[in-house]
Amino acid sequence: AVTVCELIADRLLKEAAAASFSRLSPSPISPSNRHAPSGASMQFVESAVWLLRSCGCHEKAIFVLEERMNDPALRNASVAGNGQVMSGGFAFGWSQIKFDSYIATHLGDLWSSKDEKYCQLVIQSSATRDLLARNPSLGLSIFTSTHPQNENEWRKMKPGDDPLAHPLYPSKVTELLKSVTPHANSKDFLEKVPKDASDSLPLHSGGRALAVAYLE
Repeated sequence: AVTVCELIADRLLKEAAAASFSRLSPSPISPSNRHAPSGASMQFVESAVWLLRSCGCHEKAIFVLEERMNDPALRNASVAGNGQVMSGGFAFGWSQIKFDSYIATHLGDLWSSKDEKYCQLVIQSSATRDLLARNPSLGLSIFTSTHPQNENEWRKMKPGDDPLAHPLYPSKVTELLKSVTPHANSKDFLEKVPKDASDSLPLHSGGRALAVAYLE
C-alpha cells in the first residue's frame, strides 16, 4: 500500500510541475492544461502530500513542500509571462504564511503523537528550524500547542501528562530553540513571551527568548 501511494504521489508531483511551468513556456499549451487555474499545480502537490502523510511517509511529505516553496525556479513560476504575479504571489498560488501554517500543523501533529520516531523527525527536520527562524511564534507552536494554556489548566494536569516531564524531549527542544537565530521583522518585534515571565524578551531577539517561552 505504501509503494502504491508513493507511486501515485510521484505522478501527481509530475503533473504539478507540468501545470506550473506550462504557463511560462513559449511552446503551445497542451489541451490537458489549457484551462488549468493558476493554483492547479498546488492542488496536485497538496494531494500528493496528503497521500504521503496517509501512508506514513511524513519525511518525504515535508520534503516535497519544502522543495517547492524554497526552489527559486518554482518561485519564479508564480510570475506570468506578462509580468503579473499569480495567485498568492508565490508558486502554486500559496502564500508564505499559508505554507508556514500548513507545515506547522503537520509538524505539530507529529510532535503531539508522542511517537519517538516522529518526535525525532520533528526535532531534526530542517523544516522545523527554518520555520522557527522565519516565524518564531508559529514555529514554537509546534511544541506548545498541546501545553496547558493557563495556570488553572497546569494545576489540573496529572503529573504523568506534564509535557515538560519527559526525561529527554524538553532538553532536546530547548537545545534546538537556543541554537535558532530568528529573522527579525516588524511582526516579530511585537511578539513577546508571557507577561508574567521574569525576563520578557521579544521572540525575535534570539534562541534564548524562544527557549524561555517554551519553558514558561
